[in-house]
Amino acid sequence: SSKLAKTKPFDQLSYKQKKRRTEILRAENNVDELTFATSMNMRQSGNKDISKIISYLTANPGEASRIWAFCEDKIEHNQKLYCKEEALALIISLNLSKSKYKQLRIMSLNQGVKLYFSYYQIQQAKKDCYLSKEMIKCTDTYAKIELQALLDLTTQRLFKAIDTNADSQEFKLISKWGFDGASGQSFY
Repeated sequence: SSKLAKTKPFDQLSYKQKKRRTEILRAENNVDELTFATSMNMRQSGNKDISKIISYLTANPGEASRIWAFCEDKIEHNQKLYCKEEALALIISLNLSKSKYKQLRIMSLNQGVKLYFSYYQIQQAKKDCYLSKEMIKCTDTYAKIELQALLDLTTQRLFKAIDTNADSQEFKLISKWGFDGASGQSFY
């Protein structure tokens, strides 16, 4: 069984198996010898940057926590977070309830992956899709929305979605109302 374990490549071993395989190596050599040997092997295998990092950390052990914090920050920034609008689109397209979205988010966070915004932030993104209350007039007999306000909001949302520099270009919004068969429907 031990001969079989030695034939298995080191990178395929579990943490405990790696500890067991390196037990004699660690017992017969001190930390300085092991780090120097590791640094030299990294350099010889073409990993000069890793060799430099090992040498630097060995010479400056007080910097380890600062460098690790920097690395953790980079790891977190490499995880791409859904934008609020994408998360809102996910909720709508999958017909997710509030509790299902929260459960999805919690499961993701438990795996150490931050993909989804909080539900509160999604609600805010949803509110950004609505006109302000001043632009909407409702009574018992009718509902009225200012057309220009609706067109302005639509334009703003389009510019945000395509992420373009609107200041440097000229755009024309062409819109159509009615004549699609729905404009002449009966009133109820």
